[in-house]
Amino acid sequence: MVEFVDQAAVRSVADAIGAAVAAADVEALRAVYVPTARIWTNLELRDQTVEESLASLGPLFAATVSRGYDGVHLTPTPSGYVSQHDFVALLHDGSEVRIPICVVVTLAGERVARIEEYIESGAGAPLWAAIAARKAGPTVA
Repeated sequence: MVEFVDQAAVRSVADAIGAAVAAADVEALRAVYVPTARIWTNLELRDQTVEESLASLGPLFAATVSRGYDGVHLTPTPSGYVSQHDFVALLHDGSEVRIPICVVVTLAGERVARIEEYIESGAGAPLWAAIAARKAGPTVA
């Protein structure tokens, strides 16, 4: 019989990630990972270190007024869990972005050892544009 990761551990880690993202709290996110964790997304198509991944969140947090997960469905696996959810963000122009995401998480105890994140990139176009606009800075007439 295949044993799955304890549902309480899954919920604890998933809730910690969700709360840290909602609060734009990079340090809380860092605490969720083991130091050697690797994060892969279908946007980058390569493994990132924890520090690389966290650095990429700064522009996302700056481009949004609020952010969080909606419709979270967690499925425990033998090595961690799968999370299917929508990332929902309010942009500074008042528009809302909803991006379907599926994340495969490998745990080491109650910390994340690996994430493989599949993001519906087309749905994120308004967010990517807001991030690019903030990086470009204000336009001068």
